[in-house]
Amino acid sequence: MIAFLLAGAYCNRLCSPFGIPESSIHAFSAWIRLGYKYQIDGLIQEALKYLRKVYPGDYYEYRERTVVFQNECAISVVNLTRFTNADYLLPVAFLDCCALGADLTKGFVREDGQVEHLSSGDLGICLNAQVKLAWKRAQLGFRLFSKPPSDGCVWEKDEPTALRTVRQCLMKDEDPSIVSARIFEPWIDFGERYSIVCMYCKMALQEHEEAYHRYFFKYLPELVGVKVDGWER
Repeated sequence: MIAFLLAGAYCNRLCSPFGIPESSIHAFSAWIRLGYKYQIDGLIQEALKYLRKVYPGDYYEYRERTVVFQNECAISVVNLTRFTNADYLLPVAFLDCCALGADLTKGFVREDGQVEHLSSGDLGICLNAQVKLAWKRAQLGFRLFSKPPSDGCVWEKDEPTALRTVRQCLMKDEDPSIVSARIFEPWIDFGERYSIVCMYCKMALQEHEEAYHRYFFKYLPELVGVKVDGWER
């Protein structure tokens, strides 16, 4: 951990011009915990700045983020926010926690072998959010595949049947990916597994889905059950 501390102390001078350094959640966690223990606020803020890139508050930054940690790392991030007051990390961090499903209970294993778990309160937030996110995603799937064919549809006569086939697959509930808290996972990928949709309808579906995703991200704090001042409204 001392190595992480020294790395963090020089991080701003050596790494910042090149963006996020090649560090792990273990390093960032160590920087924050040691910075908190020894009251080195600059070290804490430096680590939080990098974590902000991984758990952003902007939809387009989220969609195009180039650094992504494993979902279980979000458990540590949620715990770190609780004593740094970095609430702006919570919506996306809880989103990643929810994506773990039942594996959420396994916790996050640090490099030293210690296992981190969410507090009982935060675990409750996740369990409630998993239900809400899965419900919203299922609603979106039905809405998308209930839309009429696009104006430029090349298979106008057959396209309603194709879309209806996808809806019927949704209703059968035989695919585990249907009930999922991964609210930003594209539905068009699901649709193409069961039916062929023309290029124009696919583009229209993607545009509709993108609009819904922007809306979901706008209200992500409410969806996961946290309050964040200054969220992108």
